[in-house]
Amino acid sequence: MASFVRQRRIAAMWFAAILITTTLRMSIVDGADTKDEIVDATVGADGSTTISDMFESCQTQDDALVFVKSILDAETDFLPEHIELSMKRGWWDAAKEMVQSMKTKGRDVSIVVRQTASAIRRQADELVQSLTRKDLLQTVAPAFQWAQSGDYLHINVKFAHRLDSPGALHVTDENITLTNSSLYFSGISVHSNQKRKYELDFDFLHEVDPENSSWSSASVGRLTFTIKKMDAPSVWSRLTNSKAKVPNMHTWWELKEKYQEELTRIADDKEKETKTENVTDTDVAAVNSNESVTETQESTNPSSSENATEVPNPPASASSPETDAEDEEKEKKEQAMKEKLKQLEQDFKKKRKAIDVELKRRKKAAEEAMKEKDKNFDEAKKKLKEEYESEVKKIESELNSRRNELEEQYKDTRFRIQTGEEISPPANDQKASDTDAAGSSWFSNIF
Repeated sequence: MASFVRQRRIAAMWFAAILITTTLRMSIVDGADTKDEIVDATVGADGSTTISDMFESCQTQDDALVFVKSILDAETDFLPEHIELSMKRGWWDAAKEMVQSMKTKGRDVSIVVRQTASAIRRQADELVQSLTRKDLLQTVAPAFQWAQSGDYLHINVKFAHRLDSPGALHVTDENITLTNSSLYFSGISVHSNQKRKYELDFDFLHEVDPENSSWSSASVGRLTFTIKKMDAPSVWSRLTNSKAKVPNMHTWWELKEKYQEELTRIADDKEKETKTENVTDTDVAAVNSNESVTETQESTNPSSSENATEVPNPPASASSPETDAEDEEKEKKEQAMKEKLKQLEQDFKKKRKAIDVELKRRKKAAEEAMKEKDKNFDEAKKKLKEEYESEVKKIESELNSRRNELEEQYKDTRFRIQTGEEISPPANDQKASDTDAAGSSWFSNIF
């Protein structure tokens, strides 16, 4: 049954081709008053309407090949739309036959072929990419920066796996949980045709105050936290309770440099308070020790209190010259060591600040260089696109002009043949003579 249906379809294609040729002959034999009536009696004003309808009715490539060959036998032209339809349907053999026919007749269809092939290739790439996508979400630790002032922790989260790479513009299903000891954030985004879940979870080094903390979308693709310290003002040695580094965690150098003097002042004040407390505790311990010794002596020698007026007590602070010299020498050494440590700390801070400034300068220079390269690339791309579009318009204009000129000559030649007018090329127009001769030759070959 299927074979019978296919044979009937092929026979219909042949019949359509014969019908086109027969209609053309009958219009010449019966006669027509005008050129337009002759053209309308065949296959339409542009010679493609009936062919397009019949070509679109083909169901398989075999049917299309039969129809193409029948049209070639009738020496009727194809249109670029016929080639585009064959490529989209996957009828490559039929498309090759039509391209070869168009090339033989000197018609350029390279633009249509390349544009259609590019569209098909892009759709195929998207189909292949869909095979690699996973139904399960890929969980990624977002890149973030942190810094601190005396009272607050500042955290800047970017919806990307690296700070220097492009990320998602926003997230959905956002979940933020801030307690006095931990921070949790999660959100889902789609970037580069991939669905990802960003998740950040860690415990703070010390307690924080969630009620006096806040967060907001600082810019596109970023989330900023301002978290109040419970022990403010203070200086934290690190952000997290664990000494292990959280994935994709970085220092927020701009804010660290901004609050560096404040943090140094707080650290110095804390150190002074600690020293004062240590000295006070030492004095209290010494007084308690002296009182204990005195009470012990009085309990072992009761008569000492009775004779206290007769025998004067030696000075409590009496010491030998050798002991005073040792204490003075020890104090000098401690003072010298403190001066060295202070100078070392100042040198260290100075060098570290210089390194931070140099790093900031280099990063800024690298960003400006990258922006300049992107700008040059965009300008070159825009210029190339404009040149391409201009060339395409030029080619289309030239082809349309040639097509219109050929159609006019074709109509004029057929009209003169129908009316019995003698065809003779103008003496001063060799191009028109060549065109009319070619039209007459094309017409004679039909019969």
